[in-house]
Amino acid sequence: MIRLTIKMALIGALSTMLLIPTAYICSLTKERKDRRDEVARSTGNLWGSHHEIGTILEAGKESILPQSVDVTGTVLAETRNRGIYSLPFYSADLTMQVQFFLERESQASVIRLYGVKASEADFLTSKLDDLEIRFKGDDEPRQVAAHAGTLSRGTHKLTIHFKMNGTQRLHFVPAANTLTVDLKSNWPHPNFSGSILPAERTIDANGFHAKWIVKPQNASAFLAELKNNEYRETLTEGEEATSFGVDFFVPVDIYAQIERASKYAMLFISLTFLTFFVFEAVAGLQIHPVQYLFVGLALSLFFLLLLSLAEHIGFARAYGLASVADLGLITAYSLKILKSRTRAGILLGVLAGLYSFLYVVLQLEMYSLLAGSIGLFLILAIVMYATRNIDWYAKEPAKA
Repeated sequence: MIRLTIKMALIGALSTMLLIPTAYICSLTKERKDRRDEVARSTGNLWGSHHEIGTILEAGKESILPQSVDVTGTVLAETRNRGIYSLPFYSADLTMQVQFFLERESQASVIRLYGVKASEADFLTSKLDDLEIRFKGDDEPRQVAAHAGTLSRGTHKLTIHFKMNGTQRLHFVPAANTLTVDLKSNWPHPNFSGSILPAERTIDANGFHAKWIVKPQNASAFLAELKNNEYRETLTEGEEATSFGVDFFVPVDIYAQIERASKYAMLFISLTFLTFFVFEAVAGLQIHPVQYLFVGLALSLFFLLLLSLAEHIGFARAYGLASVADLGLITAYSLKILKSRTRAGILLGVLAGLYSFLYVVLQLEMYSLLAGSIGLFLILAIVMYATRNIDWYAKEPAKA
């Protein structure tokens, strides 16, 4: 068994070495994802980017937050292709009812609406009390403003009805004593994100309806967030902590799925090598380390095939095509080195089970860890059962 012990060491070294191409594929997947995000940013510059909306009243040098903001709107969203990438676009029709309270008369008052570029929005109605006002501004910083003139002490009502274009995200900053947001959309895959989840929501195949009711304990804490709300090229974690709303989520993110799949590469390589090793130990075969290497490279190549195909034909079809190609290549090769159709058939069954197991795990989001751990436990149990009769101290290979 000294030969098998040395072979086990060589197999372990080969398995570790094959992590290098796997790491390269992970890096390539990230690079392609970054490229997709770059396309999304450039498209946002043309159509409309993500939004993080809030408003304040500037009375002289004083910034006054609204007593209440009531937002109602309809968001029509769709997926459009830009090159090989599918991106979510939306058009929002929003009405904001805002109440401000002034403790003293103010001259040269200005109302600022943050998170909206002038080039992305079409203001249909803008009224302060009964007077028409006009919002205008530059794209940088990302805000529009309307001059309200002299305002008396007391409550003032602002109504803004506007349409705007955007991509990926529509968020609101809770910079008000009370903020209510009521959105309807035809998008069936919303991802409610940010610091606050909707109080009410319904989701079906025709879209979603969500309502947020927010009463922050310290609304003034969000004032700095509004004033710093310049154009962001990427969706940041900071926005998650200070705003809330909906992401127009593409349900099948191929790059996230491929990243998750590549984490199982070592499992594929180790169990395939173990199958070959058991055949060596039980049947007395001699499989050269180079043959192990070729099989390991074929297994690693599966993830590269999956990435390149999924960008063009979708994840499910790419997974099926890549797995069939890989199974065919390895099985055909193993017919020669295993010297038996039965053994090659067993190897085919092992690999087919692994590919099926991985696909099921990738489809389970909430239960992927549970399914993965149970699957790995069962695989280990099968391996232990299959090798239970091997005498690892024997001088010659023993029959199982």
